[in-house]
Amino acid sequence: MTEFDLIEDEQNDRNKKEDVLYEDQYCKLTKTKLVVKKYFFPTMREKTIYLNEIKTLFYKEQEGLKDILDVRCWGLNANMSFWALDWKRIIGATSTKSNILLDVDCYFKKGFSVTDVDGFLKQFRKIAGSDVRICHGFEF
Repeated sequence: MTEFDLIEDEQNDRNKKEDVLYEDQYCKLTKTKLVVKKYFFPTMREKTIYLNEIKTLFYKEQEGLKDILDVRCWGLNANMSFWALDWKRIIGATSTKSNILLDVDCYFKKGFSVTDVDGFLKQFRKIAGSDVRICHGFEF
């Protein structure tokens, strides 16, 4: 067994303990919460959102400069949505990433990126309450 295998085994054990359903460089979804990585400005601390707080989940494929009025690389935009850090969300966006925007019954919606929207949504739908709306596209 190599050192890489040991590190991978440790990561797998941690994920099992936390019941991780989906994880990428931007977020981690467990059975009870969603952790948005690099959320707070300027500390890059993560934001924990409990699933029972989520009222609506909006998702949309990243379209680079076409999204400039709807999203930000990091921070608050004109639509009163606060976005976690993703420097390539607008400039350098790829068709493989998507933007997620959450309405958590708060004045500010919470936005972040995902690398595999189909995988994220598949797991989210399994654990979301029946009253949670899931919408393709953003509503402002």
